[in-house]
Amino acid sequence: MFSFPEAARALGIRLELAEGSLRIAGVSIDSRSLGQGELFVALPGARADGHAFLGDVFGRGAAGAVISKKYFHLAKDKLARLRNLLPVDDPAEALGTLAAAYRARFHLRAIGITGSVGKTTTKEFLAYLLGRKYAVLATRGNLNNHLGLPLTLFGLRSAHRFCVAELGANHLGEIRYLASILRPDAAILTKICPAHLEGFGSLEAVVQAKTELLEPLRKGSPAVIPDDDAALLAKAHRLSLKVVTVGFSEHADYQISVIEPAGDCISFVLNERKRFVFRSRASFLARNAAYAVAMAEQCGVSMEDLPEVWDGLSLPSGRFEEIALEGGVRIIFDGYNANPASFEHAVDSFCAMPLAGRRMMVFSDMLELGAAAPKYHEALGRHLAASSLHYVAAYGPMARHTIDAIGRSNSTLVAEYFESAQEAALALEARLEEGDGVLLKASRGMKVESVLEFLKSHPKTEPRQAPQPVLKS
Repeated sequence: MFSFPEAARALGIRLELAEGSLRIAGVSIDSRSLGQGELFVALPGARADGHAFLGDVFGRGAAGAVISKKYFHLAKDKLARLRNLLPVDDPAEALGTLAAAYRARFHLRAIGITGSVGKTTTKEFLAYLLGRKYAVLATRGNLNNHLGLPLTLFGLRSAHRFCVAELGANHLGEIRYLASILRPDAAILTKICPAHLEGFGSLEAVVQAKTELLEPLRKGSPAVIPDDDAALLAKAHRLSLKVVTVGFSEHADYQISVIEPAGDCISFVLNERKRFVFRSRASFLARNAAYAVAMAEQCGVSMEDLPEVWDGLSLPSGRFEEIALEGGVRIIFDGYNANPASFEHAVDSFCAMPLAGRRMMVFSDMLELGAAAPKYHEALGRHLAASSLHYVAAYGPMARHTIDAIGRSNSTLVAEYFESAQEAALALEARLEEGDGVLLKASRGMKVESVLEFLKSHPKTEPRQAPQPVLKS
């Protein structure tokens, strides 16, 4: 990748204990997975400090390490047997600086993707479509922050023609920083909605943060955005970008229509020109797929050259993922994360799925909504009350507001609130019958996957008494 003297110059520091014959073969922040000849970046942390593992990583074949200046001066005697040390003020910032220097060596098109919902699936769709013709480097999983993006970029090789990178943020300035490392040539902004409000403070600040991705783009660069987001449209036009809109209106550059299930797939039509099919049960992903088609065309791959059926595409787990249980029960697990928009999308798609039996749901809190959290959870309750769900069980302090709102709605929906995920799982299990479907939805921190694990490990072989809810609508 580069030599240690080159790394020191990029960081503007002196290389300590230099062994010039070694070159950096890769970069790692995890002592457990570090490979031979890699550079280890020792990150301080609340649970573990990377500096404590320096002996281990050099024993595993590390070629050198980025460490804090403070640690270097305090433990200088202990470090005498190590080699190629790069002492810096902030190892995490140094990781980004090195990634930016490495990215600058490559002449390719970099596409940044951000927004409140759908970033990861949009990234997967675009990487799939471009990857059919070109070598593409894409963010692995959701490595979309100040650590994940640099680690992604260290995977660049001379054969790559495109880099598709997801950029996440929970405070102002973060996407601007990530974009300075990525140096994007084009951008996709998915829908902006209330998310991470604890960090941003307001929806207006969320818009401001997400549109930071547009700022480094050259005039005329493509920006693919929703057709119904006035704030995004205004910002993109002010920057003199090539605005490409995607949505359901007749004014959209890429108009989505005829979204329908096709077996275990979703089918949709774009601009009345072509039908596309991808494997998923989530109809709301059609818009994310359309963003990807729009950007693929901006990158020189015409819609006519794209396959109708997206065979070989694999979407990340935990996002509207279907699991079949014994007894003919179908689970839709959507526990990766949650905000008001993604919650409503999941409920609407679940209610549109063909099912032999009843529709049930276990859910918990949407996190990081700040002082507005009760309001958004009450609005969710009104949305659930108007749906075709038959039964919902909830746990978590904020979810109680949702159950209260359902109770005030004069809905026929049976809604129960429990103190724990296990009680909610027990209550659900007592009601399940063959042919029923269950949606599991919550922010990741609420661990709704524990309900799934309970249902997998406790097949219903005989009637069980359900626990009594704390609150019932």
